[in-house]
Amino acid sequence: MSAEPRATRGIAFRAIAPNAITALALCFGLTGARMAIDGRWELAIGAIIFAGVLDGLDAYEAERRPHVEATVRQAVRLGRLVTLPAPWAGLRDRALRAGLQIPGLRRWLRNVRG
Repeated sequence: MSAEPRATRGIAFRAIAPNAITALALCFGLTGARMAIDGRWELAIGAIIFAGVLDGLDAYEAERRPHVEATVRQAVRLGRLVTLPAPWAGLRDRALRAGLQIPGLRRWLRNVRG
């Protein structure tokens, strides 16, 4: 009997990373508080600063994710428009040429910044 290899599917690193960073920041913050209680001020300050850096990284990732996802969606849409098959590409090109004859649209397209 030959055993078929089972497809294993784990949790993606990008799903674990934000939670791991939060947990690590919490651990360093609590360790810093414990060190301060024990009177080891130098280590306490270092641990609390490191916890703050980790917390900042976690917040940055959470803030940027929606922007990155929206940018990728827009890039995919534009890629589909640019790579249309032959009969549709001609129609697209004629529509763009006709649209550029409208002064307001032409001015708007010139002022668009990517």
